[in-house]
This record gives sequence, C-alpha cells and structure tokens, in this order.
Amino acid sequence: MKRSLFYLCILALFFSCSSDEEENTVESQSNFYGLEVGNSWNYKIYQRNSQTQTLEYYGVDQDISVVGTENLFGNIYYKIKVVTSGVENNSFDTPNGEVFQYRRIEGDTLLNENNFALFVNDNFTERLISEEDWGDIYHQTLEELATIEVDAGEFICAEMLEFGKNPEGEQLPGVNHIYYADGIGLISYSVSYSNASITIYKTVLNSYNIQ
Repeated sequence: MKRSLFYLCILALFFSCSSDEEENTVESQSNFYGLEVGNSWNYKIYQRNSQTQTLEYYGVDQDISVVGTENLFGNIYYKIKVVTSGVENNSFDTPNGEVFQYRRIEGDTLLNENNFALFVNDNFTERLISEEDWGDIYHQTLEELATIEVDAGEFICAEMLEFGKNPEGEQLPGVNHIYYADGIGLISYSVSYSNASITIYKTVLNSYNIQ
C-alpha cells in the first residue's frame, strides 16, 4: 500500500531568542499562525474504524504549547512542546510522550527546522514539494476561504491541499486537507492514502488558549 501523502503531523505545528527586538520581529510575522510564547492548543485525533468505515475518537490527544524562541542557524525559531497521550497498542504513528519541535515564519510561510514549508498562506500556485519513486507530492493553497466547524467552534480558514501525481502526471485520488485560521493556528487536517480518497486520520482543534 502506498504511504500516506506527506504526513503533516500535528506535531508539525510551530522556536528562544534573547533580545526584545528579535522577539518583536518574530511576533509581528506570526499573527496568522497564532504563534506567541504562552499560546497552547489541544487537539483530538480521529482514526478510521476499518469495520464501520467511520472516523472515531479513541482517546488520542495532543497538547501543543509555545514554550520559547531560540536563535538557530541564524534564524529565530519557536520552540514547541508536543505532548501525546491516549495511544494504545501502537495504534497511532506517534507514541505517547513529550517531544520538542522548532518552527519559524518567513513571510506568510510556516517552516520547520529543515526549511520545509508546512503551510503557505500567500501563494495559490501548485508547488512541487517532494519527488518519490511512485510519483510527486504537491501543495496548493486555495484562494477561497473555507468555513470549518470543529470541537472548538466554527472558524474561517485558509485551506491547503496536499496530493500526489503519478509519473504520467495524473493526480492520485487521495488528498490531504489542512486548515489554518487567522490568529488561531491549525484548526484541522485530514490524512489520506495517496491511492484512495479515504481519510484515515483527522486532527481537529478541541480547545485553545491564545494570549
């Protein structure tokens, strides 16, 4: 079975700078993604039940918080603490426990520590992000905003699609949908296998605290 389209784990959300000037610069760039030290989010992760073919919540949660900023490789990063709980019998790709991740903002683009663009809010063209043996993976942000209702409420969101194309250039059935709300951050994302238009995981915002 082909692997799921580039799995944008919620772990992949958002790193401690020493000067107030640097900190202000980071904050001025990050309003769209809700990135500010002290902000936190709780997400529920729904997984497909193979028997009922519906998405169900089995108790897997992720608590994400911005705990500081750091100057790494000449760039200012947000340091993000991700705590995963509720995983049983290796039922989810991410085990229980605490990890730290690093994210920065460049223009309207959210980047990880490897300079990979996790979300782009100002470019509506189709963008090649990875070349694989079975085909290529693309991102495309839609111009039209979407209204998304999740456990935390209803949000007006920018939507980015993640999809694959086979070597002949034909788009594969599976499409990941990633939604961000201005000033709040990640609202929802769904993950599908590249060869089937079936959602296997869906992460949704359950609650949040924005400073």
